Amino acid sequence: EILQLLPDGTLDPEFGDNGVVGLAASADMISNTVEIAPDGSAYLAGTIDGWAFVVHLLESGELDTSFGIGGTAFPTPVEYQGVPADIMLAPSGYLVVSGCENAYPSSSGFMGALDLGGDPVTWFGEDGFVLINNSTTGLELPFHGEMAPDGSLLVGGIWNRSGHRNMFALRFLANGEMDNTFAEAGILDIAVPQGIQRSVPFPHLLPDGTFLLCGGQSGPTGADAKLYAVRLNADGAIDDTFGTNGTYSYQRNNYAFADSRSSILRSNGDLAMISVLYHSGVTKNAVTVFDLDDLSTALPSSRAAEDKRLLFPNPTNGPITLRNWEMDALRPIELRDLQGRVVQRWSIPPTSGVGDVKLELSPALANGHYVIMTPTMDRSMRTALELVR
Repeated sequence: EILQLLPDGTLDPEFGDNGVVGLAASADMISNTVEIAPDGSAYLAGTIDGWAFVVHLLESGELDTSFGIGGTAFPTPVEYQGVPADIMLAPSGYLVVSGCENAYPSSSGFMGALDLGGDPVTWFGEDGFVLINNSTTGLELPFHGEMAPDGSLLVGGIWNRSGHRNMFALRFLANGEMDNTFAEAGILDIAVPQGIQRSVPFPHLLPDGTFLLCGGQSGPTGADAKLYAVRLNADGAIDDTFGTNGTYSYQRNNYAFADSRSSILRSNGDLAMISVLYHSGVTKNAVTVFDLDDLSTALPSSRAAEDKRLLFPNPTNGPITLRNWEMDALRPIELRDLQGRVVQRWSIPPTSGVGDVKLELSPALANGHYVIMTPTMDRSMRTALELVR
């Protein structure tokens, strides 16, 4: 199933069946990654019975049956079973899927290029396919990639080097050939201290042409469990002005990071890292945001804190408070039920966005789920609210 959520976390009723699209091609179908196109449609990649596949969903959630064969395209040759991990869309109108062999441990990686009709891009690699073979690179787990505006690609992963699981980055030209100007013949090997296990890194291209490789790590002690980011110059050299000798790491007190799940460059330049952490036998998901211009304090970004609008408590049994909302005092705040009916309104005192606005809920409201419609200066924001009395 594919779910599309509105900014407030509720299902988008205009996508599929009330926010949900089901794909039933096989009993052994796994979706791994999704990429949103500029037109609002989505490309989804995964495996069907062990083989890599890509489907295209229109903005409404409907399957694009003109894509590939009846709506499904295959980015690898029939003799290669691969697991997609990333989809990269080129501004010129094609996509590249990166991943690794469907085996453990993997002995090879791949990139497959398809046009927007689902056919192989024949000028990329060998008829749209690039095999990254263990015999030439020592590759173990190639996964995530990043595409530059010129179509060149950076793929990050993990490989075995003399018994250690080192990180690596590979740079390819737009046609799938190795970029020999990057690091050493297109390959950067980053040694990892003995005993430390790092997760497969997520590469990011920064506006100045440098790269970040981000992930999580674990080790023999709790102090070794950290999030990390390595910064590379455009030529593949490690930027030793970043963090400590090119690497920044962060440990949350009393928690052990087990793995990283994703990382995102926010529109304001901050880095958001999504990870799994352990504490006292409890597993949690965590989102940590960093200001890349100031990593000295190892604290979440101050800009992220300034931007965050809060509504609390939620769930609530009585009054609620809005904090950091720069609201339009000419329009009321509305509380709606899930059928869209307005069940309560409040007028808004002028606010600068830094104070608190306390709202009393009507005692006549029944327990259940509601939506708060909050008029900001540029649009109305919808936030889910649960009432439990």
